[in-house]
Amino acid sequence: MATKQFPFFVLLLFMVCFSVQGENLIKAFTDNDFNQIALLKEHGMNGGGWISIGGTYSTDNPDNHNNLPITFNDRTSEFQLNQLNLFLQRAVDLESNTWDFGGRMDFLFGTDSRFTQATGLDNNLISEDNLRFYDIAIPQAYLEVFTPLGNGVTAKIGHFYTIIGEEVVMAPNNFFYSHSYTMQYAEPFTHTGVLFSYSLNNNFTLNTGSVVGWDNFNKNITNWNFLGGLSWTNDEASDAVSWSVISGDVNDTTSENRTMYSLVLSHSFTNQLHYVQTPRPLGF
Repeated sequence: MATKQFPFFVLLLFMVCFSVQGENLIKAFTDNDFNQIALLKEHGMNGGGWISIGGTYSTDNPDNHNNLPITFNDRTSEFQLNQLNLFLQRAVDLESNTWDFGGRMDFLFGTDSRFTQATGLDNNLISEDNLRFYDIAIPQAYLEVFTPLGNGVTAKIGHFYTIIGEEVVMAPNNFFYSHSYTMQYAEPFTHTGVLFSYSLNNNFTLNTGSVVGWDNFNKNITNWNFLGGLSWTNDEASDAVSWSVISGDVNDTTSENRTMYSLVLSHSFTNQLHYVQTPRPLGF
């Protein structure tokens, strides 16, 4: 295949990825600890974020700097502010003997935002004419509820990232700056709905819920898809297996089922050396 026809033959000549993560982002730039604010401490809340900046060079080197069909790092021969992500959250206490309430909201600005928006939520907040390839997204905005039934049931209610696959939108949680085509084109990024999580024991966790399709907020809202899976981690937390599936109709006017699942296997040789295998996910 000629590289002229397929610019995904990419040579990564340089990549700068500056990432100040977690609660340290605001402190790094202001020298103030945002999480020491009395109101946040009183309610068990914390905030923070990260910055991800990078650059890619394509052997095609097109004049318009278009690196498609690659997404996320979709510009060639220019630096991208991929992600300026800020979040505010209150994590629920998974060891509590009583009901607990929390939640999280993320605000994302950068070139990655265009690929993580949900129909009807954040896809029309900024005109493409204003900031060219930069946009904003609200990839997560959910309420979290913990109830001490059995070993404890946690529910996410609202808009949240998918559990499908190994690669994720959040830059600090990925091995690489670029992404596989499976992640870019064959998996959802976000969901809107409800997802329950239950620890069967110290090793197995069950997820099950219902969402309004892929990367969607208000389109075909009567068209609910099943989202769930089962994960296993050994006692030493060095080995893990995660199986996830989403299944349901594409829209609410015709019966067009779309089902896909992912299987992720991981092993940690040391604290610094990890191996992950993701057999090709199947969809039908």
